[in-house]
Amino acid sequence: MDIQLGRADLAKYPFLSQAGEHAKAFDLDLSDLGSAEYAPVAERAKERVLEAVRKGKVSDNLVNPDVELLSFPLAMVLVKATGLEHLASRYALSEALRVEGLLEKETNINVIAYIFRNALKVELEEASDGPQGHGFAIRFSEYLKRSTQFHEPEWKLINRPVSKGRVYLAKHDLVRLIRAEIRRMIYQRLKSLTVPRLPPLLDQFVKEITARTPPPRRVEDVIPVSPDMYPPCVKHALDMLKNGQDPPHFARFLMTTYLLNIGKSVDDVIGIFPRAADFNERVTRYQVEHLAGIRGGKVKYRVPSCKNVVSHSFCFRDSVYCPNIVNPVQYGRRPPAVKKVKKSNA
Repeated sequence: MDIQLGRADLAKYPFLSQAGEHAKAFDLDLSDLGSAEYAPVAERAKERVLEAVRKGKVSDNLVNPDVELLSFPLAMVLVKATGLEHLASRYALSEALRVEGLLEKETNINVIAYIFRNALKVELEEASDGPQGHGFAIRFSEYLKRSTQFHEPEWKLINRPVSKGRVYLAKHDLVRLIRAEIRRMIYQRLKSLTVPRLPPLLDQFVKEITARTPPPRRVEDVIPVSPDMYPPCVKHALDMLKNGQDPPHFARFLMTTYLLNIGKSVDDVIGIFPRAADFNERVTRYQVEHLAGIRGGKVKYRVPSCKNVVSHSFCFRDSVYCPNIVNPVQYGRRPPAVKKVKKSNA
């Protein structure tokens, strides 16, 4: 049975259907939200979007639950009105990261279970019979539907405790699982929105957001070498960035170490990541410099082997160069595979 969430809960999780119904009860249109009376809502909506642009995550501002709740759909309108595809992707992830942080701190199991049921259509169980630290369970078929988006070994079913058709999960993994789902949900809502003519204040906000959102850099501008020169796994990771997708951690590690090991500079590599929805230049620079051996243990990381790439389910092997290599960095440097031609009996 569904629970009735309070205003504070709805403000924390404004993507829920109950939150939408609560917002509709105010009976407001865009002209109302663009008026001086609702200026705090409009300002918070703009702030949500600009936080996504600057920080890659929307903050928790729960002082006024109604302002927080109403600002979410208005922020969606502002993002859609810019017409910027890369902003839509970044905003969806930024809101999902906000929810992830709130769920990590959520102590009410009924709220967590409701979110899974309402957002994912998944029945979440408390599981006292699970291994220590794995206090939740979902049907393994539901787990498989969602875990395939992750390429790290720990998400493979074989590495999860399973019993009686259920997969046992720790709270942290549940939260990580729902983040990708919420991001996809918000992004799909953004894509389906139709924005009518905006009142002057909101139109000005759209212009301001557009001006403050940096354009995505084309990978070709940073890496002038033909994409055909890169191994399929690296090309796939780059394509994910081009398309506004969220490459898994291993794909980013693979791509970064490969580019550094073929002679690209730290700045060259950092330059491809602004397309990532969760891009943060300070964090990215630290991570790339660490892999380049400039920080930390001052050891330059090697490119993962092809065997390692396969184990992370990120291999997109071709039949030309891949058969003769054991590491992606050898792609194109070793001769192509030669197909054996059957001799004719003639």
